[in-house]
Amino acid sequence: MIKNRKLIYNLYNKNKEYSLLKAINIILKIGNTIYNKCISSIDISINFYNKNKIFNNFIFKKIIELPYNNGKKYKYLILTNNKKDIKYIKNMGIKYVGGIKYINKIKKGWLNFDFIITIPFYMKNIIKLGKILGPKNLIPNALLGNITNNPINTLKKIKKGKILLKMDKFKIINCSIGRSNFSIKKIKNNIKFLLKNIINTKPFNNNKNFIKNIFLSTTYSPSIKIKKIW
Repeated sequence: MIKNRKLIYNLYNKNKEYSLLKAINIILKIGNTIYNKCISSIDISINFYNKNKIFNNFIFKKIIELPYNNGKKYKYLILTNNKKDIKYIKNMGIKYVGGIKYINKIKKGWLNFDFIITIPFYMKNIIKLGKILGPKNLIPNALLGNITNNPINTLKKIKKGKILLKMDKFKIINCSIGRSNFSIKKIKNNIKFLLKNIINTKPFNNNKNFIKNIFLSTTYSPSIKIKKIW
């Protein structure tokens, strides 16, 4: 492990900013050369100016579909009382699908999932779980499309390549934008598409000055700071 760490720090200067292409090259070299035994996630961290008044009582959430599926596997909780839908969704490989059983599990602190898709019927129960789900940004939202009468169709769309963007309490958006077996072109296009989508969303409205800095990393690497590309 110490040997690998030395190899990593020989590839870049942690105090330096790199062009997007150079940063991607370094990240892929770390993922594919030093840790070549497994495919790792390529992650981006977008940091916003924390003291900007626009962020007072503001939570950024958005679902987007990247040009190239990031390949990340998510744990879904599907809340529905339709027996045919439950059977179909289970056949799609989804482990957590059902109704009040999972509502009761959440009440006891169970949160072994990344995303909820629910029919409107269960929203009255979910609202009561706000203190548990809220801090994790797991409460379904009609604007995100995960409150739906057609959970199968919604699930298919999300599994196709859509990702959920969430800003945490430190005003940072973290997400996976690819895998270490992706080409440079795919990663670059995903990053540019992602930034364009964020900047064009309210309350940013094409104002790029809200972004403080951006870092790129893999599952196993330190973060590499990217020169301003936004």
